[in-house]
Amino acid sequence: MTPSTSELALYTTLQILTPTGRSHPKPITAAEQYLQTHPADPIALLESQDPIALLCLRCFISHQIIINIRSLVRQFGTQHQFKEEDLLPIVLDDDGKLEGDRYKPLSLTILDTFDPSKGSLTNWTIRHLNQHPELKLKLLEHGCYRITPWGFLNKTKPQNLPTMLIHLSDREITQAQALLAAYRTVYLPDRLQAKLRTTCPPPTPEQLARIAIEVEQLSQKRWTPDQIFSQLKALSNQIRQSQINRKSGIRSDRSLDDPNFQLPLESELAPEASDQTHTEFLTQYRTQFSTALTTAIATTIDDRTRTQPKKATQFLTALKAYACDKLSMGDIAPVIGVRGQDTVSRLIKLTALRSDIRCHLLSSLKSVVFQLITPDDLVRSDRAIEAALDEQIEALMQEEAQNDKTPKGHKKSNTRLSIALCAHLDGLLATPANSS
Repeated sequence: MTPSTSELALYTTLQILTPTGRSHPKPITAAEQYLQTHPADPIALLESQDPIALLCLRCFISHQIIINIRSLVRQFGTQHQFKEEDLLPIVLDDDGKLEGDRYKPLSLTILDTFDPSKGSLTNWTIRHLNQHPELKLKLLEHGCYRITPWGFLNKTKPQNLPTMLIHLSDREITQAQALLAAYRTVYLPDRLQAKLRTTCPPPTPEQLARIAIEVEQLSQKRWTPDQIFSQLKALSNQIRQSQINRKSGIRSDRSLDDPNFQLPLESELAPEASDQTHTEFLTQYRTQFSTALTTAIATTIDDRTRTQPKKATQFLTALKAYACDKLSMGDIAPVIGVRGQDTVSRLIKLTALRSDIRCHLLSSLKSVVFQLITPDDLVRSDRAIEAALDEQIEALMQEEAQNDKTPKGHKKSNTRLSIALCAHLDGLLATPANSS
């Protein structure tokens, strides 16, 4: 069967990189001439070992690179703020020259390792792109880690959670460990028995029911299968953020005095620090984090009520109804005697409220870290520590904001920020001065 013009173009046109980071098709005359007398078949071209035949395959690989990079951009680019121009310079490096004493392009590396008995050249190219260290690092810098939630849970052991999720309290860590242990007890044996080698699928309703039983046995906590599913996804998201922080470090747009600075979120306290020192630091830091969060909430609410004293009671009532009672803005309006959800939204100013809590929390945690880490243990940049803490606080705030996107998510919201906020509001509204 004679290949079509479009199919031939895959073997006779090389996608090259432009100075702007885009791709541009470059016709290869030698490849066109070669395929006039040879079949456009990857196996036959590879077996010939003719440099022109290999050049035809390099053209084919360049097209596969473009297809897969564009697929990445379509799937994740908007959410993680990267474009084709950010990724192509890393992997599209073939200029079509035949000289063997120059830089070896990725396409030749792929061909050197290609084994037709193990799959197609297309799949082999995709595999190399998925494993490309620089491409993975670039994606991580944009917060993109391409593993399913269930893949993260499969890769994580319960005993590793304390150093990965440093912002959680000891009680929360214990609950997370029980949940993860129950999941792995059910999910992993089932996956091994089914001999699945595909992307990890979500647990089935039957598996969720079995996980719920395991959780109850481990922690005496009774959850429905739907609650188990939500809790597992939330835990996986926290693990994902922890892995992004660890693998990518601080984002490239943040200035550091010391490029070798290790985040105090989950890295060792210092390269020479002992495990005991590390454990002591984590224990103290978790305790101080809870205190700092409570203080940040109290300071923020005090500032708001002090600057608008006439609306203080109305504001506190509306905030408690939203954050604790899980009412919608529309339902809160008649409770506080105003018309419409827009008025409630302007009164609470939720985004500004969280932003202020974040600023106060960051300031407090910086002081905490410098108190816990002596100059002899860690002589680091103030800006580096601030950036590291900011990463952690961002995860806390994103978890809270994510629940606001849907009414169902808001009603089920039970994040650490909302728990601390409700505890403070309960105390304030129970005080006679605020109940008048």
